[in-house]
Amino acid sequence: MSSPTIIAAGAPTGDRILRGILFAVLTFALFAGMDATVKWLSADYAVGQIVFIVAGTALVPVGLFVAGNGGLRALKPRSPGRVWLRAALVAASTLCTLQGFASLPLAEGYAIAFTVPLLVTVLSVPLLREAVGIHRWSAVAVGFAGVIVMLRPGFQTLTPGHFLMIASALLFASSLIVLRRLGRSESGPALIVTLLACLLLLTGPLAVAAWKTPDAAALGLMLLAGLAFGSGHAFLVLAFREAPAALVSPFHYTQILWALFYGAWLFGDRPDPVTLAGASVVIASGLYTLWRETRRSR
Repeated sequence: MSSPTIIAAGAPTGDRILRGILFAVLTFALFAGMDATVKWLSADYAVGQIVFIVAGTALVPVGLFVAGNGGLRALKPRSPGRVWLRAALVAASTLCTLQGFASLPLAEGYAIAFTVPLLVTVLSVPLLREAVGIHRWSAVAVGFAGVIVMLRPGFQTLTPGHFLMIASALLFASSLIVLRRLGRSESGPALIVTLLACLLLLTGPLAVAAWKTPDAAALGLMLLAGLAFGSGHAFLVLAFREAPAALVSPFHYTQILWALFYGAWLFGDRPDPVTLAGASVVIASGLYTLWRETRRSR
């Protein structure tokens, strides 16, 4: 899961919008591939160890991105407290997500994660003092009803994975509230590097405690996942530079398509009709909330 880190100023041309959309599609394909790889490896290795190696490897493509986008000067945050708070929230959310995927099908995990726009709406009232109209409150109510349909409390056992994904969504929504406070004042490189630093600090002790030397194949997959993770964050910044947020953000939901693909191919997952129906309601509510948010901003 990732958040917009920088938004282009001015009116982009048609070619720029197309590039932005292509960057967005590539970004979320890379993130989904990373999630699937970590889930695959979690059968034999601790998630903390995997994420530590992934975050360390991600520094390679991110370092190249930073070098071409302001260098070391771009890494100095203008609001250090908020930038590091946002990074800590995203790092904790990422760890919860990947730990949750260890026991949940990818599609089911993503469907819970896609409640983030709904949670941002709820949190924006007490934290940002925003006025939320009947349309967005209705979307929130419908979206959470979709979650209840999908989880079927009382009819199926909720696992720690479900609660981890719920915690991840709450943490990520909180990070977006902080990001709104930051506005456009922070550079993409500063936001990405602080995130990776927090991930390394968070997972370092976990990796040491559960270390298991990976074989060549597993290490190769971890390194590939790290390159995908770092490259995805760089492409996300480029996507928001090239195209308006209103066009880029909905492509986040393409991850559900990758989840269905990887779930069927790698793990033999076949979501049942009730889960798919609930997920569809959540996604539709999230897209409607994004649309209303865009209209409100304008």
